[in-house]
Amino acid sequence: MIPEIDRTLCMGCGRCVEVCPPLAIEIIDENANIDETLCEECGFCAAVCPVDAISIPFPLSPQSGPSPWS
Repeated sequence: MIPEIDRTLCMGCGRCVEVCPPLAIEIIDENANIDETLCEECGFCAAVCPVDAISIPFPLSPQSGPSPWS
């Protein structure tokens, strides 16, 4: 899944840019931006974000049924 960036949290620190293997992230107007055509969906960017501005949207599997945490 392509990571999502919460622009209200992103500080534009650039840590995600430094760890992105395919160089799919750049800082524009003090916010990280992901080029979805280059992203390899590795999740390194989300792992290093100091303010948790990057998340990976994991969808529930349709075969899994209702969540036991609901």
